[in-house]
Amino acid sequence: MIFLFIPFTILILLFHQPSYANGAFLSFTMAKDSAGIAAGGNIKGGFALVGISSTFTTDAPWSYVETTKNLTGPCETFKADSSKDCEPKGTFHDGDEWEIFTKIGIQMPFWQRLYIDAGLGLSHQKLAKLFIFCVGITSGGNCDSAKSFETWGQIKELFFITYLGGISLRVSPRVLLHLDYHSRQGFQGGFMWVFKP
Repeated sequence: MIFLFIPFTILILLFHQPSYANGAFLSFTMAKDSAGIAAGGNIKGGFALVGISSTFTTDAPWSYVETTKNLTGPCETFKADSSKDCEPKGTFHDGDEWEIFTKIGIQMPFWQRLYIDAGLGLSHQKLAKLFIFCVGITSGGNCDSAKSFETWGQIKELFFITYLGGISLRVSPRVLLHLDYHSRQGFQGGFMWVFKP
């Protein structure tokens, strides 16, 4: 009996064209290392959303003194003194990558449950190139034997234009499921809840 019920349900979803009332949309999205939330409503032929998202990229290992100046030269000059040393520690993400975006869904006339999604956004990421400046090292030693040290970070602010594309499927008058591809976050999925007036 259940084998007859499943294809019958699928046929209803495919060919039934319900009438949807206007309402406010609240959207939640998840990806491998990111999450987002957006709000909006109906527009002619679909929906429009505005939201924010975050990609969890923070990996800066400790606190540091910030500067926008290039520290490579000062590092080389500093360690010319035999009692001092300077060690570059690499580049790290200082904080998560935050994005503001807008997204629209265009309802397909041949199947009103299906929407084609498109979105555009702007994201921001702060990078820090870290250097450890050490003093009081033993002869022939390095920062491991230093009496004191201070970490400096060469800061760089990055901005990215982002875009996405995908589909949304209305599974009930109040719920839509969506699957999109984001230019920086990869594949992401989620759902939208419709608050009817």
